[in-house]
Amino acid sequence: MRIAVSVIILVGLGLLTYWIFNDHTKELTFVAQKTVLNDTLPDGSVVTVNKGSSISYLPKFKGETRQVSLKGEAFFNVTPNKKKPFIISVNDVQITVVGTS
Repeated sequence: MRIAVSVIILVGLGLLTYWIFNDHTKELTFVAQKTVLNDTLPDGSVVTVNKGSSISYLPKFKGETRQVSLKGEAFFNVTPNKKKPFIISVNDVQITVVGTS
């Protein structure tokens, strides 16, 4: 009985440690196929994605930047934050913004 309880405790601690330290956030992707799509990002910035375009980002902006990936065309109204720049990755180009449209 003691061995079974010990194994259960060890497995439980292992799963808890994995859950705490693993970055299990999945990237959100929005695709505007036939219509223009408006979306509000986690920091309050607003993006309008054109037809046939898509945008991907994490549900919460972690770290020192606010990173999004864009395929196609979009208009951003970025919430100002000089301490945490907004970075848009398009093809091989990165656009850094601190707050503008």
